[in-house]
Amino acid sequence: MTAQVTEVLHYKGERLSMRTEPLSDYFSQMGPSPDFQRSSSACWRCYVGKWEILLDRLYFVGVSATYTDCTSVTLESLFPGFTDRVCTLVRQVTIEEVERTNLIQDPMEAVPNIPFGHCNARWVVFKDSLQENETLWEFESTRFELKGVQAMWGYAVKRDGRVDRFMTSGWKLKIGMFE
Repeated sequence: MTAQVTEVLHYKGERLSMRTEPLSDYFSQMGPSPDFQRSSSACWRCYVGKWEILLDRLYFVGVSATYTDCTSVTLESLFPGFTDRVCTLVRQVTIEEVERTNLIQDPMEAVPNIPFGHCNARWVVFKDSLQENETLWEFESTRFELKGVQAMWGYAVKRDGRVDRFMTSGWKLKIGMFE
């Protein structure tokens, strides 16, 4: 048996080998695996994933692979809408859970006592866009292309095994050296 190329994990400034394949579950759930080109018997899965641990979460941040049509595999091609790192889908949720969790209770009545307060109209449009073949998920993600944003979270719609669209409900800002 040929030794296999490992996934790459970046943690606390170190480059480590990861002898597990976190994407295998994702590919098995989404149906047929992407049509990757085999380049070596040392990599039967036909790709090398690049990962990082940040804020105590594992993120998929890159991939080294080629499709059989000779185009490069990118995060965007595997996970549309996520070009720098992929969000973590924390758990599947219901509309009722989301509305109960995000119900604003302002004793001063400066914010309406409705889900997401002043952002309720955005939530209603997002909620009303859900189709029968889609599921609603709570997500967390780091998005460094947004200056000063360390992390964000919210709700994502999953369709055909992929994140189709999302609504952000919170951010963790990084200001200078302090969080």
